Amino acid sequence: MNSPLLHRLTFSFALVAALLGAPAHAQSHNSNASTVSVVVSVMLPAAFVSEGGRYVVKGVEASADGTVYVLEKVGEGIRGSVTVGANVSGATSVGLGESVTFVSSASGTLLVASGKVLAIIPNALGRALLKSEKLS
Repeated sequence: MNSPLLHRLTFSFALVAALLGAPAHAQSHNSNASTVSVVVSVMLPAAFVSEGGRYVVKGVEASADGTVYVLEKVGEGIRGSVTVGANVSGATSVGLGESVTFVSSASGTLLVASGKVLAIIPNALGRALLKSEKLS
C-alpha cells in the first residue's frame, strides 16, 4: 500500500494541519473560542518527501493563502513548495538557507524546522482525527 499514487493522493488532499508547539492562550469570551484549522497545501511529488530527508529553504513568500516555502532536497537539487495557511498564529519563522526535515508519524508527516513543528501533513488517519467547529 505504499504506491506513489497513494502518496500523491495523501499529500494532495492535505486539507488541515495542526501546529504543535504554538503557545496556548485562554479565551476571554466563550463565544469567541473556536478551534482554528491550519490549511496546508502541499505541491510535492511523493519522491520529493522522504523520511528524515534534509531540505534547505530556498525561498519564502507571503501570499493571500499563507506562506509559501520553496524547499530544495540536499544533495539532489530537487525543489518543491509547501504553503502554510495564513491563519496560523505563532508559526515558527523559517528563513532562507535554514534546514528543514520531514518526519513520519502515525497520523501524517511533520515538517520540522529548528526542532519545532512547522506543519503537519495528515494522512488518511490524521484527516479523520481533524475537526474544526465553533465552541459555544
